[in-house]
Amino acid sequence: MTSNHRSAPPTGPVVPSVADAAGALASAVDRLADAERAICDAVLALSATVGTGVCETVEGLPPDLVLANLCRQISSDRSTILTAADVLRSLPTVASLWQDGQLSWGQVRNICCKAARVRVADRAVLDRRIAASV
Repeated sequence: MTSNHRSAPPTGPVVPSVADAAGALASAVDRLADAERAICDAVLALSATVGTGVCETVEGLPPDLVLANLCRQISSDRSTILTAADVLRSLPTVASLWQDGQLSWGQVRNICCKAARVRVADRAVLDRRIAASV
């Protein structure tokens, strides 16, 4: 409930109708879900190609520079994406859970940033523990 009195503070923009606002919200949710799927697909595709020389052969640039020049990714995003792509090769269950929608990009990003500090041989233990907790 809002006041029409002159002393009442502004309450923000007036929404034309609940239906319009609900439509905008539904659109935002759909677009964010699409973005989540697109990031998953892109990171998993990079996971299959990073370190194989494909990027250097096809584009003539390492993956980091391809992401910078062709995708306009800033340094921190490139680092996070490439770290996740690398680490997910040794965490197949995490990759599968993400692909199935059971984990979000935020969760996968955090798992991969922490797992990057773990020896590759020990990541299998982490992968099994994450699988057991889901």
